[in-house]
Amino acid sequence: MLIPKLPSFDTNSPKKPVLGYTKYRFLSQRAKLFWKLLEYRLTNKKHPIVANLFVTGACNLSCSYCYPGDDFSIDLSVDQWKTTIDKLYDMGVRFFAIAGGEPLIYKNVEALVDYLYEKNVICQMTTNGYLVRQKIDMIRKCSMLYISLDGNKEAHDFNRGKDSWEKAIDAIVYAREEGIPVRTNFTVTKNNLDQIDYMLDLAIKYDLTTTFTPLHEGGERGKEDTYENMWWQENEHTIQFFKTLKEKKKDPRYAKLITNGDFAMDYHINYPKPHHELIMKTDKEASYYTKPCSFGSFYFQVANNGDVYPCGILWNKTHLFTPKNIFRDGFEEAFDNCYDLKCQSCSFSNPVEWNEVATARWFMDGVKSSWHHAMSARIPT
Repeated sequence: MLIPKLPSFDTNSPKKPVLGYTKYRFLSQRAKLFWKLLEYRLTNKKHPIVANLFVTGACNLSCSYCYPGDDFSIDLSVDQWKTTIDKLYDMGVRFFAIAGGEPLIYKNVEALVDYLYEKNVICQMTTNGYLVRQKIDMIRKCSMLYISLDGNKEAHDFNRGKDSWEKAIDAIVYAREEGIPVRTNFTVTKNNLDQIDYMLDLAIKYDLTTTFTPLHEGGERGKEDTYENMWWQENEHTIQFFKTLKEKKKDPRYAKLITNGDFAMDYHINYPKPHHELIMKTDKEASYYTKPCSFGSFYFQVANNGDVYPCGILWNKTHLFTPKNIFRDGFEEAFDNCYDLKCQSCSFSNPVEWNEVATARWFMDGVKSSWHHAMSARIPT
């Protein structure tokens, strides 16, 4: 299939400074996060440090593998979200990720970003790219912009909808021209297993970083379509994908662009069960990974109605986890509900990466990543 020509972009050209955002601010935010994670490592006391805020269920796309619900009539008000942010900050959260739905649709998203900016904490925004141009002044205040991209036009549009690729690419180019650091989120499905080279070439062209995430069980809305059109039938396909990715990361051109750690890729490659299955604490495979999962220990998700989850994997598994609500049940009870889970681990390697925090290896990788990120943004000192 002929792919439209990508817009030109000179990675050496001067970038507009990100107004109100400096390298000192960026690095100070990372230092605050590292200190909290180090504190957790030393004390093993479970409490929120990283919080994903799903501010709305509304979205202008309808990806079948998306796990959050799409009911935006239950969205919390801006005052409720500010109360939530205050409480989470007091509990120790120094990394806030704003997601959805499509967060840029949420009518009060600017107020929330401003509120987080005043607290000088990491504020990450994840978007499909449709509204980046309209919301660019607000996005300048975010620590990083994550844009969902599943490969070239054919692969991305198949996964996310007709003409969505053009919107994502336009958002990437525009954000980089504005000096905003961008990471692409790539969801691995059976339709884009051949897209590693495309994504890495794109990362070089636009000075991006990229995260490759395996597909997990979606919500009820598209479960049947997800299994039929998105899911690989055998582990060997995703295993080969991550083996290839690991080899690519050995290339100095790509090493700093791929955010997946070697240890996390090894974890996924050697996972002892079918990748869509969880390892329960009572399973014989429970010894595969014995560290407490970071999800439900210091990493949490708050849904647009105030329900609290340890992770997206358990979002739609009601037989394994029933969330409690921060306004109906109280903050402490909602988070305490996530601390003692039935599952031991899953094939999702992100918790494994978070569990590396405060180790010497993580610290060195974090310093290099943070410096590359700060320099990529072309933000003033």
